[in-house]
Amino acid sequence: MKKTGFKAVVLLLGVFCLTGCESFLEENNRGAMTSEYYKTPEGIQSLLNSCYTMTREWYNTEVPIQIIEGGTDLFNKGNDNKQHAFAAYDVSLNGSQGAMKDFWGRFYKAIEWTNTALTNLEKVQMDEAAKKRMKGEASFLRAFFYWHIVETWGGVILSTSPSDPSDPSFTAPKRSSEKAFYDLILSDLTTAIDCLKGSDTKDGKATEWGAKAFKARVLLYLASEYYTEKIGANPNAAKEAADLAVDVIEHSGRELYDNFRDIWDMTNGDGAKNRECVWFVNFTQDLNFTANFSGNGGNQAVVVYTIKYDNQPGLLRSILYGRPYNRVMVSLRALELFDETIDQRYNGSFRSVWHVNDAGKLKAAQDGGWTKMSAVGDTAMWMKKGVATAAERAWAANRYQIFDYMDVYRTTDPARVPDSYNALQGVQLNKFQDSTRASANEVRSWRDAFVFRIAEMYLIASEGYWRDGQSDLAVKYMNDLRTKRAIPGHADEMKIAASDLTLDFYLDENAREFIGELHRWFDLKRTKKLKEYVNRYCPDAKEDNGSGNGVGRVQDFHYVRPIPQVQLDAVTNPEEFTQNPGYN
Repeated sequence: MKKTGFKAVVLLLGVFCLTGCESFLEENNRGAMTSEYYKTPEGIQSLLNSCYTMTREWYNTEVPIQIIEGGTDLFNKGNDNKQHAFAAYDVSLNGSQGAMKDFWGRFYKAIEWTNTALTNLEKVQMDEAAKKRMKGEASFLRAFFYWHIVETWGGVILSTSPSDPSDPSFTAPKRSSEKAFYDLILSDLTTAIDCLKGSDTKDGKATEWGAKAFKARVLLYLASEYYTEKIGANPNAAKEAADLAVDVIEHSGRELYDNFRDIWDMTNGDGAKNRECVWFVNFTQDLNFTANFSGNGGNQAVVVYTIKYDNQPGLLRSILYGRPYNRVMVSLRALELFDETIDQRYNGSFRSVWHVNDAGKLKAAQDGGWTKMSAVGDTAMWMKKGVATAAERAWAANRYQIFDYMDVYRTTDPARVPDSYNALQGVQLNKFQDSTRASANEVRSWRDAFVFRIAEMYLIASEGYWRDGQSDLAVKYMNDLRTKRAIPGHADEMKIAASDLTLDFYLDENAREFIGELHRWFDLKRTKKLKEYVNRYCPDAKEDNGSGNGVGRVQDFHYVRPIPQVQLDAVTNPEEFTQNPGYN
């Protein structure tokens, strides 16, 4: 494969990695260290350690959550949304967008580390078993970072060697095709599976099962609409994805919980102990040891989805209810995907009720007119799914706040996109709440980020076999998952037939299972549904919501993101290495 490099400020990150990346994880002062260090087993290990630090930049920090979950059919902007461009798809989504610049640099920094590790491993003298393990890790991580790059920006810079300032491509990078990216990703994952065979470590490092789960996902993407159009149909990809997913289901030792909420209980917050977790990004209870390069560290999903509740009668900000960053709001579309009477995942995913949690706030509420609010522990706020009846509103009067579809989404029609919505209060995605945090204002959780869960393997198996024309197996794996997610006594109602299986159904089921877990934008992209779903269901992406809900802004070019302007300004071949079409 032709070697290319990374230009200017982006390229210089590769130089940085050869002088200081180990400082994130090592206490020794290595200020005088040269690149020779990275040709030793210890140096290569420090490169890999830094790559794992990079995974904490994406999973689960607040900016990626707003990029991947915001701007889809499942979430609207919250009142304090910090990434407007990705929700609105307006002119502010351009090459100057800060998040794109940051993550371009960080992902390519990690690529430089993996390329350096893989290149130097070929020459270093060390224990062969340890070398094979390192090769497996580096291959997995390179595939992991390149997958995020190609899914975000499309066919951009692809390199398999460390940057070389003497190479012309260092200053004049060439674009590679999306096919070339996926060819390398699959090759790296095949290498990782072979090198990590028998490995199932519980420390967040790459494992055989993590590599297999990832490869199953990649193969399903290649069988999906976006890539069959971009790359061409692969007649074997769907079946290979399904078969590999079944291998993980049957042999990895992971299994579905009987109670969906148990996945998210903090007693199962350690990915090593969570029965459904196939591979995870590792955080620890000592958050000082799981910082990312931005410095914050920790799993920030605990605050991003939290609504504004502490301005309501009887409610004080608390460890239990979380710090209300209020970055994104669950959409009406998302709520309507769940049947809470038969499916555990509604109550297992969302918070609908808050209780009076402070005596001082109780008295203030009573003095303010909420006279029937009588004790700490009484209901303070109820977010009703649907429209409240007159009797429900009469009962709530002077007792607690009640919010329903009319209050939050200003509509009585569940199929209609609201013209406007309450960006402060609504049903709250509650999967990531952590009552073990040190204080009510702590923005970090030690909960590990579950990147691959066994439930995804059931969905990949079902969709893969469906795409391959094996409807009986598609139904089997879908029903295996859905009956496990049923409220006890309702398993038969959760079963589906072959006639129920459509592309839209698979997207609905993915939403029910993985809402908020950094899947949605990627799923809408791979299925070529991004334009349709966002324009139809996302009020933030409308030109004018004042009458008739306006016109959706998403166009075909939005299937990739804008390349950072700093990268475009740095290249010496600007006529060749240009911005992704449609962006400024």
